[in-house]
Amino acid sequence: MSSGLGDRFPVGYPVAEVLDVVRDPGKAFLTVIAKPMARLDRSRHLLLVFADRDRAVCRVLYPCRKTRTESINACVPPQSLHGYWHQFFDRAGAVGISAAMDLRWLRPEFVLVVAIYWIFFMPLTVSFSLLCLLGLFQDLLEGVPFGQHSLGLVIVAYICILSYQRVRNFSIWRQSAWVFVLVGIAQLTDNWVQGMAGRPLSGVQFLYPAITSALIWPLCYGTLNRWTHRYHH
Repeated sequence: MSSGLGDRFPVGYPVAEVLDVVRDPGKAFLTVIAKPMARLDRSRHLLLVFADRDRAVCRVLYPCRKTRTESINACVPPQSLHGYWHQFFDRAGAVGISAAMDLRWLRPEFVLVVAIYWIFFMPLTVSFSLLCLLGLFQDLLEGVPFGQHSLGLVIVAYICILSYQRVRNFSIWRQSAWVFVLVGIAQLTDNWVQGMAGRPLSGVQFLYPAITSALIWPLCYGTLNRWTHRYHH
């Protein structure tokens, strides 16, 4: 039954039925085998979290009946080609998901890059209210604390308004360096908001989007320049 301590699920919500409890004096925690109350055979999405992947794959793909006197390690998968394919795809999927979660920090801040271009080359059309709404919409899409991206966008927009006359005369690579600084400032504010929410990032990982944003600036600059000239002509 759920405890309700995390304020995410109601108290007393049925989660699983305990089938077996293994007590090992050498371990700090009990090993509990439980049967989920949800109809997993009818679910379209499922997230499994295990400390021991090999044992977990064995228990999920090749379930076997256990008694209190049997050890969990007695569960041995059948040596069949079908079983090996199951293990292969399970591990490949786990590696793919892990790699995707790591690579998401390398994603450039496209919204911020477009906003920087907008302010640099069309400063008289800038709307801070629109930037705030755009940031709030991005917060909803990414599931982050409300106002996180809006704060970064407004701060960067204010700096751009003060510096656009000089920066837009820079060479493209000097502009890229300035974009790195601007996106880095936005990422600092994002990390500060995440810290207020209890989810700060350690190290300099939060600056990775600033690096990739600076690298793609020449491409974005050329593309947006062509679109702008085509629109005006």
